[in-house]
Amino acid sequence: MLEQLSASELQLVSNLQSNRNLHFRLAACDFSMPEIDSRFKTEREEYSLIPGLMDLLQLNRRVDELRQLHAQDPRRPAFFVPVSNALGKVGKEDRDEDSELRIYQMFCGCRQRCDLKCLNREMKQECHAGICQLGPDCGNRSISRGKQAVCVVRYAGSKGWGLFASEGLKNGDLVGEYVGEVVDARICHHRFAYNYENDRHFYMLGISDNEIVDATRFGGLCRFVNHSCNPNCAIQKWSVKGRPLVAFFAIKDIRAGEEITADYNCQRFGTKAQTCDCGQPNCRGTIGLRPALHKKKPASWS
Repeated sequence: MLEQLSASELQLVSNLQSNRNLHFRLAACDFSMPEIDSRFKTEREEYSLIPGLMDLLQLNRRVDELRQLHAQDPRRPAFFVPVSNALGKVGKEDRDEDSELRIYQMFCGCRQRCDLKCLNREMKQECHAGICQLGPDCGNRSISRGKQAVCVVRYAGSKGWGLFASEGLKNGDLVGEYVGEVVDARICHHRFAYNYENDRHFYMLGISDNEIVDATRFGGLCRFVNHSCNPNCAIQKWSVKGRPLVAFFAIKDIRAGEEITADYNCQRFGTKAQTCDCGQPNCRGTIGLRPALHKKKPASWS
């Protein structure tokens, strides 16, 4: 996929992954793009005065062009720019090591291995190397170690493209972190109204009331996990060194070649529900909660 971006655009993507302030300006570009379409020539000089903004605008436009191109060819999955970590600011400011340990971590007391019964794991937070007495043998640091499942994207019939396990997974194994652009609610709603209004598929997951991971333009393979009313994975909100994130974990053994699915028990935008094509005996028929039910906490985040 990335070969369709120029070398300068690839470098800009790399800079985005290491510069939170740069991503903030990229997200802010969305508020300018609809107006710039009609006034671009007259305001070009004004926008060019902001260092790097024109390059960010062009990157957004280029990614959207490739997304539209792929959408016209059913033989190709939806285009996105792969990133290895979340773009933008997530949660509170970074803290020094001592403060981080004092505020966020606790001694789990595991003696042999931090497994599904680990106290920290039950609280959906990773152990810290400076506190867990098992050190490198700790089994509750999969996310920070990047131990994601080996998966492949394949066509999944009426559901579109899906994610399939290349090797067997055990109950409790990490499938992967859901990464993308971290935006606030204002930008999220703006993108639905102006940037994604013609899109059939959506790739947004909430971290908190005002933090949403948008994997539409930039994201990871977990964006291809399809909904199922009888899933083999759960969407869980975790804390890793104080940083909130969303990850997919297996809730049953998964065979090699089996599709990875999760229950997107989420809020839907608007009044029209999306039809569910999971084909399971307990299928609810539609994806997402009714807007009036959104105040109820999704079961998959409990």
